[in-house]
Amino acid sequence: MPAIALLAFLAASVSTAQVTREAPSYSAATIVNAASNDPNALGPYTIIKIGGKNLAWDVFAMKPTDIRNSMVPTVLPNAGVHVYLRSQAIGILNVSPTQLTVLIPGDMSPGPAILRTMLDGLSGPEVIINLSPFAPGLFANDDGTLVAARPSGDLVTADTPLAPGDTIVVHAVGLGAAFEPLLGLEIPKEALALDGGTTVIVYLNDNPIDRSLVSNVSFVAGQAGIYQLTLQLPPDTPANPELRIEANGFKSPPGFTIPVQLPSPPPLEDPPPAQSSGARRRHRS
Repeated sequence: MPAIALLAFLAASVSTAQVTREAPSYSAATIVNAASNDPNALGPYTIIKIGGKNLAWDVFAMKPTDIRNSMVPTVLPNAGVHVYLRSQAIGILNVSPTQLTVLIPGDMSPGPAILRTMLDGLSGPEVIINLSPFAPGLFANDDGTLVAARPSGDLVTADTPLAPGDTIVVHAVGLGAAFEPLLGLEIPKEALALDGGTTVIVYLNDNPIDRSLVSNVSFVAGQAGIYQLTLQLPPDTPANPELRIEANGFKSPPGFTIPVQLPSPPPLEDPPPAQSSGARRRHRS
C-alpha cells in the first residue's frame, strides 16, 4: 500500500454514529497504537487512536490546506475537537464520533502522561497513559496479515503471495526520532533516516533476519508519523511467517503474518523399468 493511502486506511473504520450533546467518553484501554491496536505501544511521534463515544460531531480529516509550517494541526476547521497530553495540544489527523486519530509530538518525553479530549467545551475524562521511548507497530489488515507491498507498489495478498527471496515494503509507526530531529508535530519533507542511536531488527517467527537484508528504514516524506521498511526475505523463509520489528529492545506485537508461498518441490523422476529375469540371463551369457 502506498504510504499516502495509510491515513485513509486508518480512517476507513470511523463511524458517523449519532452524537448527543454529552461529554466525550473513552478509557485507557481504548487508546491504542494506530497500526497494531496495542494499548501498551504508545510513544513520542507515534500515531494513536482514541476510541469512544461523543468524540466529535461528524467526520473530519486533515487536508493539505490545514497544514501550516509543515506541522500537523492541533485542531481541524469546524471540528471543535482538541486533544491534550500533559496539557499540551497534540496533532489531529482525523476525527469521528467514535474515533480520533492523533499524533503524539516527537519531543514528548517517555513516562506517565495525562490525556484529555474536548469537544466544543465538553471535556472528556483525564486518563493516564504510559509513553515508551519506542512504540513500534506495523499496519495490518483485519485478518491479521500485514499491509505489505512489492517495490512496484502492488499489494501482497493471499492470492498474490510472496516467495522466499522477494523484496517487500511495509509501513510502521513508533520507531523514534529522525537523524535530523523533527520539531514536535513536524511532517518530514524528505525520507529522513532514523536517529543514529536507533537499531531496528526484523524477525520472522521470532528469528532475526540478517541486517544486510534490510535495505531501508526511514520516515516517509510528506507523511506524519509513518515509517517505511524495505527488506528482502531470506531464502529459507517459511510459509506465512509472523513478522515483527524491534527498535532498541521494544518489539511490535506478535500475531501478524505475511503471505508467503513456498515453491513446489520438483516432480520425482520415474524409476527405470525393471528388466525381466530372461533379459538378465541373456545379458549374463
